[in-house]
Amino acid sequence: MDLQLRNKTVLITGGSAGIGLACAHLFAAEGCSVAIVAREPDRLATAARLVGEKHGTQVHAIAADLASLAGIETAIDAAVGKLGRIDVLVNNAGSIRAGAFLDIPDAQWIEDWNLKVLGYVRAARHVLPMMIRQGGGRIVNVIGTAARQANPNYLVGGAANAALVHFTKGLSEVAAKDGIFVKAASPGAVQTER
Repeated sequence: MDLQLRNKTVLITGGSAGIGLACAHLFAAEGCSVAIVAREPDRLATAARLVGEKHGTQVHAIAADLASLAGIETAIDAAVGKLGRIDVLVNNAGSIRAGAFLDIPDAQWIEDWNLKVLGYVRAARHVLPMMIRQGGGRIVNVIGTAARQANPNYLVGGAANAALVHFTKGLSEVAAKDGIFVKAASPGAVQTER
């Protein structure tokens, strides 16, 4: 399928496995230059090599912890250094742990939200000025269906996903005037190692 994405540059967070890795394959198959970011350098390097070999292209691997502002800024700046620009940002990093509400300590809420919610917010905030300067771009936020389907054993994740739906809608209105389209993708059940 030709989605007319050839030569576009794409940065995918959480790109070493699951949905992020599938996105890397799809964008590489469309002729895009791709960079993937994840925490585990060995797993990340393997994923980049496999995608690159399958599609006959180089996929850039950027190891970073996206739970901090410094990690996000470093990763995005490294991606710009390798790709030259970012046409598409796919925010995908972060899996939030389940558990009974009264059993989840405050630290878990903070850790999980730092990666998933603030990770998406910080990445978009860092990329948006670049996209404005280059005349447009795309931001895709991968958001779980728990945003709309409350589960008493997944309140941390459901609340995070609901916040990201709100953030995505608001950011889409902020960015549209500059030719930047912001969308949410809410996949259903996906066959991954999770």
